[in-house]
Amino acid sequence: GFELTEQSNGLNPVAQIVFDIILKAKDNQMENGKLYDAYTKAIKVKKQESVNYTEFNIKCRSLFNTQRLLRKKGKDVKNSREDIISLNGRVLEKTTHTKVKNDG
Repeated sequence: GFELTEQSNGLNPVAQIVFDIILKAKDNQMENGKLYDAYTKAIKVKKQESVNYTEFNIKCRSLFNTQRLLRKKGKDVKNSREDIISLNGRVLEKTTHTKVKNDG
């Protein structure tokens, strides 16, 4: 799985929140507009001030540049709110290892 600390992952606070939201999202993907809405809700819970939609997209660029997230254009190429943002790869579930007895 992903075990990234804030010091070692090099993400700005907005990108870190967005990455955490995607990790918890169904199928690890969301429309960009809904992702922004989830970000603003998360910021309100922390009693911080959110950035506007344009700055949000700029702050998230590091997630795409490092290929942690992928962007797929939506139906309307001029509307980035419909873009599908998804995790590049998959989240590995924590598994327990069991010993298998080999009688052969």
